[in-house]
Amino acid sequence: MLLCFFSTCTTSLAGEASYHPSWSVKLAKAVQGRRSVTYLDLFKQIMPDISLGENGATAKSVIAIRHIAGADAGGTIATPVHIRSFQTVNFVEGGKKRIALLAPLDTGTDDAERPALLAVFDDGDLPKLLDAVDVGMDRLTGFVIPALVQIGKGDQAIVTRSQHFNSNESYARTALVFMRGARIVLVDTFSTYGVRFCGVEETQTLSFKGLASDRKRYKDVAVRVTHKRAVAAKQCAGEKPRPPFVRAISAIYAWDGDKARFVPGSDAIKRLEKRNSEQF
Repeated sequence: MLLCFFSTCTTSLAGEASYHPSWSVKLAKAVQGRRSVTYLDLFKQIMPDISLGENGATAKSVIAIRHIAGADAGGTIATPVHIRSFQTVNFVEGGKKRIALLAPLDTGTDDAERPALLAVFDDGDLPKLLDAVDVGMDRLTGFVIPALVQIGKGDQAIVTRSQHFNSNESYARTALVFMRGARIVLVDTFSTYGVRFCGVEETQTLSFKGLASDRKRYKDVAVRVTHKRAVAAKQCAGEKPRPPFVRAISAIYAWDGDKARFVPGSDAIKRLEKRNSEQF
């Protein structure tokens, strides 16, 4: 699911391949390359009592799941939970094939940050659950298109986005995650904003690219926000005219072996996020 309001759509940088997730997959459908294993069987490793219904599936129990952004992030995973749709994408970790499932969880609550399950399985005949996290950071969550970023010769990161919008504004939080040691690990989250008013439209488009490197397992990752303001010929009377512009804000994330995580070489994107929160 990619909801491109007039705000943010992630696109790859020049030369980056596109990796498109599958949407509207049926729970009872066989997992790709397997005749007797369904996606429902995979979900049962997380929700042991999940069962199919008229509009998806329902589970009364869910294994313990941490939030990818930390203990203070996310909404409540109250039970029962309902899965009405999900996405799937295949990727690689350390040269090994992996299967990722992303399912928004309907818990019947009206939390601003609604839970969304990201689960990763190996590529065995009966795919085994490796890890599962909550990546929900807003009302609507799904894989971004493209959903993958090449961060090494045999490693790909996954991009998810949570967002909501109203009549003239949109808000998005994007997470870049990858697998390391059978665990889903966060690179970072990125907040972007879009607005339309009085003949002015501002958009912030987020993009990722793994930079070529032969020195280490993980490439440096270039993250860029293109902040654009488009202005109509006629703006609101009494408003100060606003000039159009296009600005690129970027940071390079490099793997730090001592800290065992990706570290940004600049705080430029975080400063943009702060300005967004102060201005809007």
